[in-house]
Amino acid sequence: MKILINSQPLEFTLEQENSVGEVADEVSRWLDPAGLVITAGRMATAGTKRSLEDKERWGEVSLDSVDEIDFTVEDYRTMQITHLRTLHEYFRLLGGNLAEGSRGADVDAAVGQLPDLLEGLRAIIGHRHMQAMAAQLVELQGWLRDATSRNGSTATLPAHELHALADRLTALDAIVVEIERELSDPHGTLQRQLHGLQTCSQSIEQVAIWLQSGDDRKAMEAVAALTDYTQQVMRSVATIRRLQSAQAAIADDPAAPAQAEPGDAEPAIDGKGQSEFYQELNGFLREIAAAFEDMDAVLIGDLLEYEVAPRLGAMVAFASPYAQPR
Repeated sequence: MKILINSQPLEFTLEQENSVGEVADEVSRWLDPAGLVITAGRMATAGTKRSLEDKERWGEVSLDSVDEIDFTVEDYRTMQITHLRTLHEYFRLLGGNLAEGSRGADVDAAVGQLPDLLEGLRAIIGHRHMQAMAAQLVELQGWLRDATSRNGSTATLPAHELHALADRLTALDAIVVEIERELSDPHGTLQRQLHGLQTCSQSIEQVAIWLQSGDDRKAMEAVAALTDYTQQVMRSVATIRRLQSAQAAIADDPAAPAQAEPGDAEPAIDGKGQSEFYQELNGFLREIAAAFEDMDAVLIGDLLEYEVAPRLGAMVAFASPYAQPR
């Protein structure tokens, strides 16, 4: 029996697989490192090809007499972008209606879809991106529970409640748009993030001075921005690495997605694994946050100058090549 991916032959040896579902599961495990996912399939039996309907029931399709299975594979990132754009349009339309004070069955139906959409959002964008909107999701879900128990319908909600919901949707939509931009233009996004990180790095020596002069807020905002940019840069690098792997798998070597550029070994930053490097940097940033509570300007300045600044330089050097499209 032949196995194909997007009509390209795949060297795949059956072991104990007895159904199309078991074959799909094994192929999916193999594709996963490249960020690829099976979205459809066709099989040929005695020269007759037919689509494999209802993916959830592929496990019931026996391999007996099956001559060929052709799996349609897509880049998961492309699917994420499509879902995020749909969500953006939903948030935009619903938020606009609520801001204008619209009520009634149609608005109720749209609001009623929110809990499922928010849960779906968690599945679509993954853990790293969920961290960026966790607070907004918790707040919005709490508001929905409270509003439903008090009123049951947008028809009975006072105008200020409608505006409050519209504001929450607008805040959430802004993050959805940013994530969609990050996924659809990862190189451009990384370039902007690196510029922001370098700008923050240049202000490091000013933080202690701001603290000593009583401008605590400016100092804290600078450190918070620094922390945000480090997270964004590492997230974008991970996105670009997965994209490179997926592109290599689909276009160059469909038989070896997991071996695609930039390789099996995770590139090091300053001689350390990425996870180790980032955990170390986060540790110093947490020390700085604790020092802010004591307003220890000397410790904050030392940590920023001698521990954080060199690591930011190493991070920029590591991430910069990924900002250039191949």
